Amino acid sequence: MLVTPHSDRPNSILRLAAAARAGTPRRVATVNTNISGGGAATVARTIWLRIVEDAHFASKFFYSFGASSPSDLAERIGNRFSKAVAAMGFRLFGTANWLLRANTTRYLRRLRRFDLVHLHNLHGYYVDPLRLLRRLDRPFVWTLHDSWLCTGRCALAFDCEGWQNRGCRQCANLAQPPATWWFDRAAGDLLQKRAELQSLLRRQAGYLVTPSNWLRSRILAIGVPPERVRVIRNPVDTAQFRPATDKLSLRRQLHLPPDRFLVLLSAARLRDPLKGADHMRRLLAHFRHRPEVHFVCVGAARPESQQAQVSWMGYVDSPDLLAKIYAACDLFVSTSLAENFPMCVAEAMACGLPVVAFRVGGIPEQICQQTGVLVDSGDTEAMIREMEAIASDGARTKLLAMAHAARAKCERLFSLDRIIAEYAALYDELLESTRQNLPAAA
Repeated sequence: MLVTPHSDRPNSILRLAAAARAGTPRRVATVNTNISGGGAATVARTIWLRIVEDAHFASKFFYSFGASSPSDLAERIGNRFSKAVAAMGFRLFGTANWLLRANTTRYLRRLRRFDLVHLHNLHGYYVDPLRLLRRLDRPFVWTLHDSWLCTGRCALAFDCEGWQNRGCRQCANLAQPPATWWFDRAAGDLLQKRAELQSLLRRQAGYLVTPSNWLRSRILAIGVPPERVRVIRNPVDTAQFRPATDKLSLRRQLHLPPDRFLVLLSAARLRDPLKGADHMRRLLAHFRHRPEVHFVCVGAARPESQQAQVSWMGYVDSPDLLAKIYAACDLFVSTSLAENFPMCVAEAMACGLPVVAFRVGGIPEQICQQTGVLVDSGDTEAMIREMEAIASDGARTKLLAMAHAARAKCERLFSLDRIIAEYAALYDELLESTRQNLPAAA
C-alpha cells in the first residue's frame, strides 16, 4: 500500500538514495508535450527536477515544445517540421500521421532503457498517443492534467457530456485542439482510446494520478478501477511563491500604483472562450470608473486600453518575477470556465492572495469560504459583487484573514515537499512491486 507522505517521505527517499549509492539508480523517464510554458509543463518539470535532486534517480525529460534545454538530461521529440506536418494532418484528416507514428516508435525504444515512465500530456502533435499506449512496456505513472483521456478528442470538454451519454458522436468541439476541419473521428477514437487504456492497465503495473477529485470522478466514469487512480495535488514551491514582507516596496519595483487595490488577472488569451474572455472584458468594463481598483494582467494578450485601470505585465516566464507580481497584488480573480487544478490559483494562494473564481472543475477543492469566494459558472454579476465587497475599506480585516488562510492551506496541502514525497513513495512502490513481480494494485 502507498504510505502517507508526512511520515514516509524520509524513509522512501532514503531507500531510493541508498539504491542509487549502491550502484543501482532508479531510471525514470518523464514525458510531456512541453518542458516550459503552461501549468502542465511547470508541474512535470518541477516534479522531475526535485525527484532527481532528492531521490538520486537517473532520469531524463522527453518533450516537444518549449525552450531548448542545454541539459543532457532533456531530449526534444521531433522538430518544427514534424510538428507542423502533424498539426496539418489533424486538421485535414482528423488523425495522427506517419511522422507521429515514426516519432512514437523511435522514442518507445528509448523508453525501454528506463525502469519506470512518468507520463504527462501525450496530446500535442509530437507522438501518436494511442500507439504509445499500445506499445508501452514499462511500469508507469500517468499524471493527468485535463479530460483528454475521458473524451474522444477534447482536452477541455467544457460543458459537453457527449463522452458520457453518446460516445462522442457528432462532436460539437472540432475546433478544440487537436483541431480538425472536416473529419469527425471522435467516436471511433474514444472507443480505441478506452480499449488501449484497459489493455495497458491489464499488462503493466502503473497508476493514473489526478490533481483533483473532480478529474478522478471522470476517470472512474470511463471504467478505470478505483485502486488504479491516485489523487496527488499539483505542487507549489511555497519557498518561492510567498507573501511579500514589504508590499509597497515591491509595487514600486514593479512600477505598480502603491495606493490602489490591485486585482490580478491571468490574460494569456483574451479570445479564448474557455478562459472566460468575455467575462474578463466585462470585469474590466465595469471597473472602468472605479479608480481605486487597478487591474494587473499577466499573459500574452494586451487588454483593451480604454477599459479600467490596467497594468499589462506581458508574458512572464520567470517564476521569480511571477511570484513578485502575485505578492504585490491584493486579490486574484479567475474567469476560467474549464479547469482541472489550475496552478495560477494555487500560486496565488501561496502568495497570500484570496481568490474569486467560478465554481468549475477542481477549483472548489482549492478555494473554500475561508480562502476566497466561488460563484456560479458564468455569473459575472455575482463575481463583480464579490470583488466590490472584498475591495471595500470595511473588508480589510476579512481580506487579511483570508490571505493568511490561503497561505496556510497551500502550505498544508499543496507544498512542494509534500507532493514530491507522495510521488517518491509512488515510484518506490511501483518499482518494488515490479521487482517482486507483484501486481501494483495488490
